[in-house]
Amino acid sequence: VLAVGLFAGGAPATEIGGITGGVTENALRQGVFQVASLMNSTGFATADFAQWDQQTRFFLLFVMFVGGSAGSTGGGIKVIRWLIVVKALYRELYTTANPDVVKPVRLGGEVVDEGVIRGIFVFTLLYVLIFALAAVFIELDTARVGEALTGTEAFAASLATIGNIGPGLGPLGPFGSYEFLPNTTKIVMIGLMWIGRLEIVPVLALFVAGIDDR
Repeated sequence: VLAVGLFAGGAPATEIGGITGGVTENALRQGVFQVASLMNSTGFATADFAQWDQQTRFFLLFVMFVGGSAGSTGGGIKVIRWLIVVKALYRELYTTANPDVVKPVRLGGEVVDEGVIRGIFVFTLLYVLIFALAAVFIELDTARVGEALTGTEAFAASLATIGNIGPGLGPLGPFGSYEFLPNTTKIVMIGLMWIGRLEIVPVLALFVAGIDDR
């Protein structure tokens, strides 16, 4: 949060209650609000962060990936899943270097079931895969109709829809609109919002439940 505020240090000072805040104070305040808004999927914006510098925009994309807290209505992969992924990756590296050690993954002092860890890895992999494929489609489809988005803007559009976040970057930013996008792209985005809100694994399970794997 502090990092994005510092990156946005070029944001203009604003007047609040007759007192004009300094550039750094304003940048920190704007940065904190935008990060909280994106993580919680509220879609609110107090500044056009789509116009911020490249470092800040990449940080905001990272925030979109992280998502909100478990049990909240926030989108994204969720903080607790990332925490378990990091702990599980560390466990694998540690046990590789120390093969005689049994090291369970713990969260809040409690051992995390291996089935839960496997499910989190499956969810995260599917999330990243679907997001990446959709981002490539969005970039190619908008270029097809002469409304090309940059790679970063297409990635942001895919993240913003699968995470049900709202605003993206560039023309899809908080002061922009999705209206100009081709219908095919909008259909894909509707699918992303649907699968992102209902959770990926249960939705995909509906399509594979009746498939015979013999």
